[in-house]
Amino acid sequence: MDHWPSRYQVRSGFQLHSDDCNVYRKLWRCVRYQRRRGIPSTVSLLNPVQAYGAGLPGDFIQGIGNPHDSFPNKPLGAFWQDSWRVRPNFTLNYGVRYDIEFPPQFASPTPLALAGYNYLGIQKGIQTAAHNIQPRVGMAWDPKGDGKTVVRGSYGIFYDHPLLGLYFLGDASDASTSDQLVFAGTGLCTVAGNPANLNAIPIFQVC
Repeated sequence: MDHWPSRYQVRSGFQLHSDDCNVYRKLWRCVRYQRRRGIPSTVSLLNPVQAYGAGLPGDFIQGIGNPHDSFPNKPLGAFWQDSWRVRPNFTLNYGVRYDIEFPPQFASPTPLALAGYNYLGIQKGIQTAAHNIQPRVGMAWDPKGDGKTVVRGSYGIFYDHPLLGLYFLGDASDASTSDQLVFAGTGLCTVAGNPANLNAIPIFQVC
């Protein structure tokens, strides 16, 4: 909406839209040839190149569960601004904008995931900030008034919305619907049926 009284040009408006996300990340598996710190491994004396050549992974990671998720995100923004022609060769622009997010509401985490949240002292999802007031001011000055040289300056505070991928990671990858199994490379393949074979090296080598 525009309003033009004499030397002023006043504008205001708002924006509301919905970002509907439907995300699917494939379950994946991988091997690492560098031992994870704190996990005992029989390949701890080998460097990654030597372990790769010998086919002795430091650990094996397998994704499980359902890594699919869908959710909406609704950002709302509103602004007001004025362009004031103080003098024929000097214009002052000033205004303010406000943005707020209405993030998705996720189901409560499973007991296993909740234990991790409590241990780390965090919560599920992303907290919404309600103090996103963004003042802006700018000026344009024509020193000689001939339109050949203009000096400009501006200042403003700006906020951006969070990456929607963080919502997905906080919901589908927190062990509530999908997880990762990590097997350290703790020994070579032995006789069939030995529980000790359930480690990265026999799994990778298909013992």
